[in-house]
Amino acid sequence: MGNDMDEEIKYYLIACGTKDYNAFEQLPSVETDLELVNSLFTSGFGYERVLPSLHLNPTTNDLKKLFPNWLRDRERHGTKNILIFYYSGHGEYCQGDGHYLILEDTNSDDIPSTALPTQDLVRPIKNNQVTISQVLYIIDTCYSQSGAGDIIKFVSDAIKQYEAVRGANIAIHVMAACRAKDTAIEGVLSRSLQQALDDIEAIDFYSHSGYVDLGWLVHKMNQNVDSNQRVNYSALGIETHAIFFPTYPKADQKWENQRFNLIEKLFNILNINSDNSLFLINSFLLVYEDPKSSSISNIQELIEKLKDLSSKPVNKEICPLILFSEWCRLKLFKNETLDIAENIDTWKGEAVRYRDGVQLDTIKKYAIELWDKFNKNIELEGRIQIVISPAIDKHNNTGLQTEYFHVNTMFFVGINNKIKLWNIYKKEQDFMIEKMQDSFYQVIPEIFYYLPDRVRLEIEFFLPFALLKHSLEDIKFRCGEWPSIGYEYPVFINSFDRYFDEDFREIRDEIEEIKRALWENNSDLDQKDYYIGTEPSIADLEEIVESLPIAVWSRNANQPMTDNDLKPSEWKNWPDKIKELRRNKRKIALFWDDLYPKPSPRPRPLNTRVVESNGQ
Repeated sequence: MGNDMDEEIKYYLIACGTKDYNAFEQLPSVETDLELVNSLFTSGFGYERVLPSLHLNPTTNDLKKLFPNWLRDRERHGTKNILIFYYSGHGEYCQGDGHYLILEDTNSDDIPSTALPTQDLVRPIKNNQVTISQVLYIIDTCYSQSGAGDIIKFVSDAIKQYEAVRGANIAIHVMAACRAKDTAIEGVLSRSLQQALDDIEAIDFYSHSGYVDLGWLVHKMNQNVDSNQRVNYSALGIETHAIFFPTYPKADQKWENQRFNLIEKLFNILNINSDNSLFLINSFLLVYEDPKSSSISNIQELIEKLKDLSSKPVNKEICPLILFSEWCRLKLFKNETLDIAENIDTWKGEAVRYRDGVQLDTIKKYAIELWDKFNKNIELEGRIQIVISPAIDKHNNTGLQTEYFHVNTMFFVGINNKIKLWNIYKKEQDFMIEKMQDSFYQVIPEIFYYLPDRVRLEIEFFLPFALLKHSLEDIKFRCGEWPSIGYEYPVFINSFDRYFDEDFREIRDEIEEIKRALWENNSDLDQKDYYIGTEPSIADLEEIVESLPIAVWSRNANQPMTDNDLKPSEWKNWPDKIKELRRNKRKIALFWDDLYPKPSPRPRPLNTRVVESNGQ
């Protein structure tokens, strides 16, 4: 498809005609023509039929009032609007005057005063409130080429005058049923148009960016009509190709003309809880798309990702956008979010009607398989990272730290055992120390809500110096009788200051050298590179943060840690050894920097070793 389809395009059809006359021969075939045209454009190409009150035997007043009002309606602002205006009935050319559409009450002895000048169909477009992009007038009357000429002349004059009206920038296309001096045979134009468009594969070769070339279409139509009647085509306006008839399969056309509306509906359903929606879309993308692609970080990016999924073709009975909706439904089908799940189910039923080639059973089965894959990734590579930083006084613009702390919570998943991380969840919050328990209970409940029950994620804290002495054993992420975080999850601690404070840049580089030496030389742990003892003093903590990669202390002054508990030569096994000590009711804190064979000066959450946990 061409670039025109990258933005929302709305297709409209106005089809009207006159079959009953007071002073002219009746035209019963007009009703059949209108039915055929309505079906061809709405069912075949996704056009929306508008102004149905004009359908049969419209009056001059109706055409002059309803059509201009519709063109100026605000609903048509802000989108690319494509319009086909089809008229079937009698037409007359008055020498030296112009072409007229003969209406039911037209007086045969006074056509100029009682009929509608054909150029009046285009006159309302010369208005700065009209935002139609392209219009195709199909004039199915006798002498219709004269009417087409009147329309083109009017547009040409508007362009020459260029009165700062938007109408001068609209592309006008006109298809006439016959030549200027010929009479039109009833039903010929509508049937030949249908026959030509049905041969969509042949037309595709003669197309512009995925749309039927109208000149070639008329050539094709003339091969299907009597030699005494020739369909004519004219165009004038901005330099662009006609985008009235896409050449891609009609099944795709149904989807193409509904997908933006469907995207908006699904987005509105998911936007009820934007945090959950970001989790759902990023977790889906992690297992469905190429891991090299990136996650999204805000709700504004969600709608663009939905558009991207909707543009992908059906493959093996699966539409990516409908698959994502089923992915969401599976996780939301719980008491708390049952209404959202049911709305998604309703949406899915509507979407399937427009997406040929999909099978819901196949989609449901594959969605379950993807969730299984995601859960396995979580078990192997999942981690929650909680960065706590001192909040700065911005209200008084002092630049000083306040009594509040800022919490930034992210959920990461590793991809294919690589270090590259996928941020599938992010939430921010402020709290005071005395409200720490309540704050942590509120900050990430959604993460646990969507994770499988058996998963016990590793949780990594980056704590500022002011919080390093605060124990994490009693913090809970769930209310009631649930155990504290130290008993439920492995907990890791790093220094916020060391990694995020620019004043620590030089210190950070020095510690990097220590870590490289430890790993690359398989060195024993030198006494100057670690701390073992009881709860450190403020001075000890400052030394730990500023110079040591490892520190371990007992929170019980009567049970201090010694080199007999943890042998320095076995420093690589300290995390596991401390787990054993905790199982024996030893309350121990372990500060374990990002000790990894190839350490990075920035945090690498999946590489950090156990820092603080009760080991159960």
